Amino acid sequence: MAGYGVHGMFGDVFGLFERMVEEGQKPDELTFTSLLTACCHGGLIEKGKEYFVMMKRKFDLRPGLQHYTCLVDLLGRLGQVEEAEKLIMEMEIEPDEALWGAMLIACRIHGKADVADA
Repeated sequence: MAGYGVHGMFGDVFGLFERMVEEGQKPDELTFTSLLTACCHGGLIEKGKEYFVMMKRKFDLRPGLQHYTCLVDLLGRLGQVEEAEKLIMEMEIEPDEALWGAMLIACRIHGKADVADA
């Protein structure tokens, strides 16, 4: 899955995931990292949010820092800086440097110095 995502073959990433689930395979945390990364690189915000929720509710997996970082990066790339900030504040785990880096880049790109200063 990750290989498809790296090469911009997002449809293949999502198709492989669907086939995997149809065949009774339970996705793991790495599967969702690949899905969220593909959504991030493809600018697919709604699909990214859907997979993030699905990970928790349907497959009972706890998101890790890599999942939150992907979602913050996705939200930030598309200008939803306030929503990314809200997600960080609601996290049950401590943000790391990579997550804060994604947030700061989004603030810089979208001229949200007020959010970056907070």
